[in-house]
Amino acid sequence: MVDITQKDFFEYFKNLKADTIVEDDPKSYKYVLYARRSTKDKDKQEKSLPDQIDECLNFARKEKLIVIEPYIQEKESAKDPDIRPKFRKMIEDVKAGKYQGILAWHPNRLARNMKEAGEIIDLLDKGIIKDLKFPSFSFENNESGKVMLGITFVLSKQYSDALSKDVKRGLHKRAEEGGWLTVPKHGYFKDDMHRLQPDGDNYVLIREAWKMRFEGAIYREIEEYLNTHNFTKPVTNKINQRKPYSFDQKRLSEMFSDPIYAGVMRYGDKVINLMEIFDFVPVVSPAHFFKINNITKKNRESFLRRYDKRVKKNVKGRLLNGRVICDHCGETMYVSITSPSKGNKFYFRCDNKKCSFKNISGKKVQHHVRARVLVDFVVDFLKNTNIATKEVYEHYVEESKRVQKDRLALLRVEQKSIVTQKAGLNQQNIKIKKYLLDISDRELREDYESELKENRKKLKEFESALIEIEKQIENNKSSILTFSKFTEQVKKLPDEIVKTKSLSRKNYLIEKIFSNLRVNNKKVAKYQLEEPFATFEKKGFFSDCRRDRTRTCDLAHPMRAR
Repeated sequence: MVDITQKDFFEYFKNLKADTIVEDDPKSYKYVLYARRSTKDKDKQEKSLPDQIDECLNFARKEKLIVIEPYIQEKESAKDPDIRPKFRKMIEDVKAGKYQGILAWHPNRLARNMKEAGEIIDLLDKGIIKDLKFPSFSFENNESGKVMLGITFVLSKQYSDALSKDVKRGLHKRAEEGGWLTVPKHGYFKDDMHRLQPDGDNYVLIREAWKMRFEGAIYREIEEYLNTHNFTKPVTNKINQRKPYSFDQKRLSEMFSDPIYAGVMRYGDKVINLMEIFDFVPVVSPAHFFKINNITKKNRESFLRRYDKRVKKNVKGRLLNGRVICDHCGETMYVSITSPSKGNKFYFRCDNKKCSFKNISGKKVQHHVRARVLVDFVVDFLKNTNIATKEVYEHYVEESKRVQKDRLALLRVEQKSIVTQKAGLNQQNIKIKKYLLDISDRELREDYESELKENRKKLKEFESALIEIEKQIENNKSSILTFSKFTEQVKKLPDEIVKTKSLSRKNYLIEKIFSNLRVNNKKVAKYQLEEPFATFEKKGFFSDCRRDRTRTCDLAHPMRAR
């Protein structure tokens, strides 16, 4: 028998443990290189994609990192979440274990929004992303490093938000200087200062069209005149490159109601007199403009309400835009609004001249339908179809959990950022208090005391913010409705659609469920539901409230779009 002491016995197993444990060596991680350059944020100060890749590769060689090809290059903004397909694919590959780390030039290349920033930090916390490397930013995968990373993401978001405001401010300033911001108006081109200048023969044609309208010509005559005299428009801002342009009654109507042709430009809330800014050449005089549009002192305000471009834009953008289809020709129907004398009622019309729609007498006329008919159909569908089934609720819960998780990640990042700022202020206050012990200068002392008072005020604000975040975290935990509450909310949908005075809210509720409505002879002929409702209906997960609730929907419903 071998004689061995207790110490030798201990040392044997101690050495055996050291030999058999394999440390997770960062040098063995596989890194994916991600480079991003936005074409939308106008962040021209950021490095180009080749420069980012070169710096990242130089950094990788220096640090002896394993970088897997191909390198990911994306030209997309990171301001908003879920719009970068390559970034999303990279995150999924990391989750699948294809890469252990991410190499990027700077954290703001990975995210400028809090959702994706929170997701990255969450994956670091879980050890799914084992490391991040940046040539222009020092990061260590520990608690302090994650806090600093979170602060950097917050600053990136603030920069992105400030940049958006700066762009809007620049556009407003350009408008105030007489610059036109979008496609040139008919008969004009934009000069180097983006101001509208007469476009040769095309200006003459547009001036003649206004003259014809003033003298009583109808739209069909003016349309024929312009389309037979080879009217063209510049391609973007290049006056030497042109393309043919055809008028129709809708385009003429919009042109004849636009005050810019008489020298007044409207941009947002601003009304700008172009005649006072530069030598703008109008097409029509203000008096002729008023006469053409039948504007008097009594109806002037109603004209402005009717033709205000922002109102027209909201009508088009917020009421089933692109979702109402003519069942006769398959074209999208155009949303419009009647005159104030007819009650400002919304309706949809088919502008396709080749549409085969005919009225009862067999005469070919323009196909149109009141918006109220569409809303009534949606309300009737929701009242008579139970979509609050078990399968729909399970989908709601699954989606809510995902949103809940993303929300929690954002709140945690914000919480860490505030805690770090609070700690920084406390350290600053300690230094100020030490300085105050040795300062005899009255004026300097008052400055430090004022700074200390301001810091204490900020600390109270931070405390309030942390309390509010804790409340939001608690509320987030209980944000998923029970099945009974979910059913109750769904049952209220029809009444809410009817009673809400907000057009955008009404549109939001309808578009959440309906993909499109096909109209035939002023009635809804067919419909298509949005996902996941389309799949649920196809599988028979809905029940018909007019029948026994245990029976599923009739899949051969005659109105269901094929």
